[in-house]
Order: sequence, then C-alpha cells, then structure tokens
Amino acid sequence: MSALTGWSRLSPSTVSVSGRASGPGGLVDGGRAWLSTRRLPLPLRSLARSLIVCGIVSGGCRTLAAQTPRNAAALTRGARTLAQACNDAGVPHRSGAFQVEVLKGERLLRLRSGDVVVKEYRVGLGGSPVGDKLRRGDNRTPEGRFFVCTRNAASVFVRFLGLSYPDRKAAGRGLREGLIGKGQHAAILASERRRRQPPWNTALGGAVGIHGSGSERDWTLGCVAVDDAAIKELFPVLPLGTTVVIRP
Repeated sequence: MSALTGWSRLSPSTVSVSGRASGPGGLVDGGRAWLSTRRLPLPLRSLARSLIVCGIVSGGCRTLAAQTPRNAAALTRGARTLAQACNDAGVPHRSGAFQVEVLKGERLLRLRSGDVVVKEYRVGLGGSPVGDKLRRGDNRTPEGRFFVCTRNAASVFVRFLGLSYPDRKAAGRGLREGLIGKGQHAAILASERRRRQPPWNTALGGAVGIHGSGSERDWTLGCVAVDDAAIKELFPVLPLGTTVVIRP
C-alpha cells in the first residue's frame, strides 16, 4: 500500500507534455517515474505505467488544443464558464478580446480570439434558415460580415446584441431591385462608414441580432438565438464594434 500511496503523486492530472510531473515533493522526471514502477507488484506495475502514458498524452492534447481551433473548441465546449474556457485556451478573458463566427449550417456560434476558437454555443436561426436574408419578413438570418452596433441589457430576449444589417451588400442589391431608394441606400452606407446602427425600418429588414431565449429550434424572425446562460456569458465581453461573421 505504501508504494501505491507514493504513486498517487504521479496521476495523469499532474503529468505534463514535457514528461515531468508535479507532486508534493516537487518535479519528478517521467523517465525516472517509469523506472520506479519496477518496485511495484506486477498488477499495479501495468496500471502505473498506463497512468504515465495517459498523463503524457493528455498533456500533449492540451498543448495542441491551444494551437488548433477545432481542438480548442472541443476542449472548452463543456467548460462551466467562459473564464475557464479562456484559461484552458490560453487567451485573455476580457471585453473586446473576441470575435464571433456563426455557422448557420451547423447551428453553431464560435467565440474566437484570433485563430483560437475559445468556446462554442448552439444557436437557433430564423424560421427560414437556408439562404441569405433578402427582405423584411422573409424570416432569414443574414450572411456576411457585420459588427455589433447596439447593446441592450434589458431585452425581452434577456440580452440583445444588435448587428449592422442591412450592410453595404444588402443596400446595393436593394437599390438595384427597387426595394429601397437612393436616400436609404446612402444612409446605410453612411452608417457603415461611421460604425453606427443602420436604418432598420426599410424593406430590407433590420433589428437582427444575437439574443437569448433558447437555441433548441429555428424560431426567430432572422436573429441568432442562444440559450439564456450563453447570452449572459457573451454579453459582457462583446462590446460595440465587435466583428460578427455569419456563414451559410
């Protein structure tokens, strides 16, 4: 039992990718730990050596996850808090440090810090989820590159982050198709240059944003909906001007 008690200092949670383990007695070289298992009874020797391997491999995965977006997301998707996810991914947990990427086809919102996907959230979309938004009332979620242009902490949908739709692309199409006039077109372009909220009362639609109230189904009029806990976590770290990319 004394040998087994001593072995507890080399559990997988304390072995790093470098092959060293941190225990009460300080740093222990992984190679020395492997050799020390010769003193254990045969059944315990196999278990102990498996723990060494598992510890080193898990440390390696943790290091790769900080460098590979998809792995980082998989690592932190189940994290209890965004602060923990940031710690696991090695990025700062502060307002303005993130960008948002929405993958409509996967019903997924990725919170990114540069090339690192810090955490992923399930989303619900507009009632007609396929295709880009074309006009008011089509219940589609727009696609493109937007920014957060309004913030409402007292929304009926828990929190609301308004997006800069209609944008330049939508305005150009709307003018060509006769959905908006030259004055409305100019106002949308001016809002984009000034990084302000565009007109939301045109035939192109508006008031599209990211909000709470549930992600189980596609139920919005074109917004991106997440669960209440998710929007409460996201709202403090997504200030005005945050980039939001929505992909098909």
